[in-house]
Amino acid sequence: MKKKVVVKRSHWRNGQEYSSWKRHQAVRDWHRYGLRRPGPGQEWIRVGNDYLLVSIVSGIIFGAIAAH
Repeated sequence: MKKKVVVKRSHWRNGQEYSSWKRHQAVRDWHRYGLRRPGPGQEWIRVGNDYLLVSIVSGIIFGAIAAH
């Protein structure tokens, strides 16, 4: 019996503000997940099955990648 796999589309957009980003732990080993180096004032966080690159000041999203 085959399992049905449901792919959920990400609803994140660059420039969008994510107000609860502080509740998530920063991904320090970003290179391990194939993520690019965060810029100054940015950090990667994992939200569900997505990685978000957010501003540590405002919570603005600079990028979003689905986890593998």
